[in-house]
Order: sequence, then C-alpha cells, then structure tokens
Amino acid sequence: MVQCCDKCKQVEETTPASHHCPQCALYFCESHLELHNAAKKTSGHADQVIDINSKPVYMCDECLEMKEKKLLDTCLKASHHCHECKLNLCKNHVELHKISTLSKSHTPEIRVIGKGGDVPFSGNFTLVGTLEIEKQTLGTRKSFDVKVSAKNQEIYMSYEYSMIAVFDSKTREPKRTIKAPSTARWMCLCDNDEAMILCCGCNIYKIKVESGEVVWKFDQSRGESNDRFSDHTTCVVDPLDGSVFVADCFNSRIQVFSSAGQYLRTMKGEIGSDIAEIYDPYCIGLTADNKNLLVYCNKTYHKRGVQLFTKDGVFVNKVFGYENSTLNAFCNPPIYCIVEKCTGNLIMSEPSSKKLTLYELTEKDGKVLMATATGCSTQLGERPFRPYGMDIDPTNGYLYVNCDEDKVVIYK
Repeated sequence: MVQCCDKCKQVEETTPASHHCPQCALYFCESHLELHNAAKKTSGHADQVIDINSKPVYMCDECLEMKEKKLLDTCLKASHHCHECKLNLCKNHVELHKISTLSKSHTPEIRVIGKGGDVPFSGNFTLVGTLEIEKQTLGTRKSFDVKVSAKNQEIYMSYEYSMIAVFDSKTREPKRTIKAPSTARWMCLCDNDEAMILCCGCNIYKIKVESGEVVWKFDQSRGESNDRFSDHTTCVVDPLDGSVFVADCFNSRIQVFSSAGQYLRTMKGEIGSDIAEIYDPYCIGLTADNKNLLVYCNKTYHKRGVQLFTKDGVFVNKVFGYENSTLNAFCNPPIYCIVEKCTGNLIMSEPSSKKLTLYELTEKDGKVLMATATGCSTQLGERPFRPYGMDIDPTNGYLYVNCDEDKVVIYK
C-alpha cells in the first residue's frame, strides 16, 4: 500500500508521500514538504524530516583505504560483499579480488549487495561461529535476544538479571555492558534517536543505548488497560516516525505508542473471524517497505499463521498458515521473528521445535504471500539448541541467533 501525502488527502487527492515529519506526525509530498519547511510555524522541523525512500549506501572498503593513503581521489559505491574478507567492494575491486592470488579462492563467497546497499542473508544457514561473553564478566546468566545496529556498528545481547552486553560488530569483541531496568526478553532498536525498546514480560521500557537511561516506561503489574500488558510482549519500531507496536499476546491485541511513549491506538483486527482477528499475537514484524505489519497469531492448533495488517489495524490478507499442512502449519508457536529489509524475507524461530525457518515472501496486488519456505534444525556440534532472538547484520548478511547455551550462534 502506497503512503499518501496527508495534506493532499485533505483535498481528496492521493499524491504519494516522499517525507515524514515526526514533530507533526504527518507525511508530505515534495510540494507540501517545501511549504512545510518554509512555514514559520514548522520551519524548525526541517532538520528532523525523514526521507521515507532513503536507504543506506555502503562505500568500497578498498577505495576508502586507498583514499586514506592518498592513492585515490574518489571512492566508489560498493556493489559486492566478500564474506571471507568481510569487505564491501566496488565493481572494479571485485574484479581484482577475483584474480588476486591472495583472494581468488574467495570467489564463491562474493555476493551482490541487495536493495538499499544491504548484503542479504544467503538462506543456507551455514554455521560460521559463536558470540559469547566470558563467564567471569557476567557469571552464569541465560540470554534471550540479540540485535545488530549497522549505524553504531554494535551488537546487543540481552541477559537475565537486567543486563545487556554490547559487542563491536566488526571485531565481535565485548565493548561494555548496560544495566537495564529489567530483564529484556525482546529488544527493538530505535536508531533515529539512539535508543532501544525492551519488552520485559508485562513491563515495557525505552532506554538510551549508550547509558541505559530510561526515556519512558510502563512498569505496572499485568492488566488490560492501555498502559498495562500481559506476561508475553514483543514489539517492532517504525523507522519512519519512531512509533512502537507492542504485541500484547495474552490480551490478544497490538498497542501502538508514539516515539515519546504516548498511547495512540489499539489493534484487534476483526473480532470473531478465523483469520482476520488478532488473537494471541506471539510476534510481529514490519514489511520491508515499512507500510504494513506481519503478525503471527496462535488461535488454535489448526488455526495458526501469519496475517498482514495495515499499521492502522485493517486486515489485508492471510500470508500463510491456518491449514494443517506440512509446509506452512506450525508444530509450535514461534517466539521470535524478523523481516529482512533488503529482501522482505521473514525468518522465524521455534524454540520448542529447535528450528529456524526462512519464508520468501512475494507481493501481488497489494497482498503479501509466501513463495517458498526453507527450514533449518538448530544445533551446535552434536547438541540441538533452542533458538530465541535473532537479527541480521546488513553490512555482511550474517544471521545472529540467540540460543539456550548463553551464546549467539552466527550463520551465513
């Protein structure tokens, strides 16, 4: 669904929006953005306006090194990524990489960088390593979720007893720890304001990633009012305006809050419908274009699956599931899911089944449907493990999966 300019909609026009102002909470086309930025009342918002079509651009690492040595004047954009060297390469350097004596054996590990400059996950689930913090630093603590910030070049790993370990995403070395207000079973990054959302059972917090300072919180006991939640909550943050969608599982609803923590609305779908009702939403994710929500609901054993809703809570279509088939019915409710932004693929973890599944999704006539599904049983050596939180590093396409061995498993 195309996001239209809010000002144009006031005169019943449907001009596609190009920018969003978080201060006004409005979408603008190019013409109305110019008026917005020039108006005395809103000109101060101009530096906060977000280009909703902008994507990160990665430069060639070899060009950057040559420029630093003053051997090159201009750096080229990267078009490929070498998994072996962990380097982004332009079209010129990728050809040199393929014929160099030192790197020609890396050719099978070179992949084209996807939409927005991101390197896509291969879908092969090839184990390449683990990430863990020394026991003497944190002691024996169970870990739950992991998130990667390409902007900060950091990896965040949540542990029980209110601790978050921070790693350097380039070296994978520990950097520091954050003392969280509670144990985060689910995390979501807010890169626009250097913060993260923590889902800690029935408590929700927004904290600063550098200091752990609490920005806002909902820390009351379980309940059904707009500021209370059930024991199982997950969330996703809209990068366009910073709004937070909290899947309140056992209250069968999605609560929506502004970036500042103000209640906006409740989503329940079509109550009583087999497939259009939001019932026990275990996990949620935003589609690659950030325009719709993918929601996994667990209504009954034979009625489980992923639905597509607009961000206003309007049901669009069933994506997959809800039938007792071997391909798209679930043995156990998945607990975590992520959507890869450069491909739109959905990855889900099923701790009880010790399984990860990648679902390739396609869009047709405004609907999102499943094309293929690729599964992976999770194990380290001889021992199967339960997969929990996940994230993908868009700079190299690595999939980080938290497991029940107090560590993160890395796939390529």
